[in-house]
Amino acid sequence: MLTKMCAEYAVEKVLGNKMGRWQLPLPSGTLVRRCLFVCKLLGAEAPPRIGAQYWRMVHNGWCTGRRFQDSSAKCVFGCDSEDSIEHYCRCKVVREFLCMPHPNGPGLPIEIAGPSAFFLVHQRLTKKTVLKMAIALHAIFKARHAHKSGQPAYARPLKVSKSFFHSSDHGLYRG
Repeated sequence: MLTKMCAEYAVEKVLGNKMGRWQLPLPSGTLVRRCLFVCKLLGAEAPPRIGAQYWRMVHNGWCTGRRFQDSSAKCVFGCDSEDSIEHYCRCKVVREFLCMPHPNGPGLPIEIAGPSAFFLVHQRLTKKTVLKMAIALHAIFKARHAHKSGQPAYARPLKVSKSFFHSSDHGLYRG
């Protein structure tokens, strides 16, 4: 039992440090509990690729210009801002996509669209909305990666995000 408690403490401590990087307006303990809840929910309800992408994002694992210290890399969605998770969680184009009603987007209410919702820890997100948002984040990740990889079919990443969202959510949830 002590080993299990120590392991849980270590996970919470590491996750607290990782989530702290994003400077979200929540106490560390709340942030960690919500993030762990999201991980468990995605593990139980979503395909592994969705949970893996979320874990990668929380740990700053997207191959962005900022992560690789390329200050010339710009947002693939048409902004003149940097290519970074820090930007994408606040990007007006990404926010527009996240607020689009189903089937083109997850239909996130505009009043809660922001970094806390992007990282799936906003207090008003329901289980269903977390699942839809996780699918949308996976679509954003795929479209961004395809665009950065120079795949000509993905020259318009926002349009591709909508397409990936529509194909990824097929059968995962209704409505």
